[in-house]
Amino acid sequence: MKLGIAQTNTRPGDLERSAARIRTYARMAAKDGADLLVLPSCALTGYELVREADQVGFLRDLVATLASLAADVACPCLVSVLVGVEGVGVQEPVLLKDGSVRLLGMSGSLADLLAKRDDAPRDELATKEGPPLFDIAGERVAVSTSPDDLDRLRGRDKGATVVVYLDDQGFCVDDPASALGAAVVEGGFVQDARDMSCWLCGVGGVGLYGERVFGGSSFVLSPAGTLVACGPAFEEGLVLCSLDERAPVDPSRGNVLFDQTFHLWQVLTLGLHDMVGKYGGGRPVVLGLDGTLSASLLALLATDALGPTRVHVLVSARRDEDARRSRELAGRLRLDVQELDDALVRAAQGDEALQEGIAQARIAAWARELDGLVLSSRDKTDLALGLRSQLPTAAFALPLGDVYRSDILDLARLRNTISPVLGKAQLTRADLPDLPGLTLLGPSVEETVFAIDAILLEHLEGRHGLRDVSAVTGRSPAYVSRVLEALDEAEPWRVGTPLVIATSSAPLADSRTSLGLAWRPDGSLGDQALRDDLARLSKEALMGAAGDGAPAPPEAGPSAADVAGQLSEVMTLLGDLANSGLLPRQNLEGLQEWLGARRAGKAGDRPAGGVMLWGPPFSEN
Repeated sequence: MKLGIAQTNTRPGDLERSAARIRTYARMAAKDGADLLVLPSCALTGYELVREADQVGFLRDLVATLASLAADVACPCLVSVLVGVEGVGVQEPVLLKDGSVRLLGMSGSLADLLAKRDDAPRDELATKEGPPLFDIAGERVAVSTSPDDLDRLRGRDKGATVVVYLDDQGFCVDDPASALGAAVVEGGFVQDARDMSCWLCGVGGVGLYGERVFGGSSFVLSPAGTLVACGPAFEEGLVLCSLDERAPVDPSRGNVLFDQTFHLWQVLTLGLHDMVGKYGGGRPVVLGLDGTLSASLLALLATDALGPTRVHVLVSARRDEDARRSRELAGRLRLDVQELDDALVRAAQGDEALQEGIAQARIAAWARELDGLVLSSRDKTDLALGLRSQLPTAAFALPLGDVYRSDILDLARLRNTISPVLGKAQLTRADLPDLPGLTLLGPSVEETVFAIDAILLEHLEGRHGLRDVSAVTGRSPAYVSRVLEALDEAEPWRVGTPLVIATSSAPLADSRTSLGLAWRPDGSLGDQALRDDLARLSKEALMGAAGDGAPAPPEAGPSAADVAGQLSEVMTLLGDLANSGLLPRQNLEGLQEWLGARRAGKAGDRPAGGVMLWGPPFSEN
């Protein structure tokens, strides 16, 4: 079998143009003898549903587009589309072959799906059990549309000889596997291919979809875990590969090694390019150079992403030395530059907040004159702690809004190796978060910035509580508590935050707490101790503990049949949540097997090896 993978950068819902691109790639693949062309799952619909009032109309146009493609593509094509089923977005793999459109993950046809959207009976269309499967060119192909799907295929005999993994996550700086091909070079996915004894084909799109960036780097691994093909990173292209272990492997095939800072810069550059192009109509951008390293880095990023002729900067630094460096940077980058009028500076009468507000107003006015877009240099540390929350802004986007301040330093140093436009003084300066109660932890500002970011990282991306964050970072519970308190206090100010390029597994928009929440963690127990306490309390509640803490007599507790019934109801609820995508599910089949054996008295109190069967917020308890 010869497989083709098309790495495309499309705009969600631009069905006519995207279909034309698919036809072009199909002709190219067919010319080289491909039996199947695989498209990224974002190629037609993207990853976000249209609003509910438009879903029927959008689905009708999508069905027509798929039917048209099936009628004239030069070779069979596999593409996943996002459809709304009972209010939940579901990625549905679709095979276009011999003039027909075949749903692989659902029973029924596109006509049934369309009827379902028109309020037909709800039992006409259902998700099939197991992974989507189809046969082509003598191979049995299984389709995985998420990392969880891929995990469920490991170690289980599904009869497939080829597994196609359609990446739906995009790049996360804290997850090397999200770099696809670059992760394979480092050994990622290799064990997956070996465990499944299948060809493993990872397919990545290119560009910004929603707020998440996809970086290409599609790959093909043999059942032995050998890399036989790899697409370019951050570029469109066509990858062709014969699935034949006897075929010679080209030693030049491969991708760049995963480097966190390098990949982060590439993701930000591609993301800003697409954000302005897809969402902002390709307008020019205006930003301020206020003397901070974040502002200087944003000017560099905008220049790399958009070109110098589309970037305009206002020098608004308060210190003369910072203003001089800002002018020098703008000159080296050949940017259009203006300075904040002296009369406006004097009007602030030395009030720094007022001067910065005046600068933001001037930036907004200039953007209006140019019919341009305002970019803000606020970073993730700033947003998390609410450092500039009360200042006015007309920002269209915060490109660095999911980048910690400590990473800003690393990015600036990396970018300066490409062309040294930042002075040594700027590269050794980190901007200290100005927050009461947060003092210098050492002789350098940089050490304090790294400490604050480490606390935020362990809490948000690591999902650890106060005491565990304190233990991991080595900072006192009081210091950690102050940082997390600031994070919660800034929550209302983050509502309505402009566009952000999501680069982590926990952007602030996805890590919200309840507004106005009065409860605060006291740090008296670590995460595992809290879980143990919760398990004990749950057991007492279930079995009916006596008032004095002694075990209740047997007759006071529920019968074994009642407990089994409650467990069954809970499992049904969890299964429904997992199937709807609202709950991360790791191994439902393994959980069901263990429960069955447990009820028959043939299994212990916990699954073998203590394996986590469910993702957060559930433990094996």
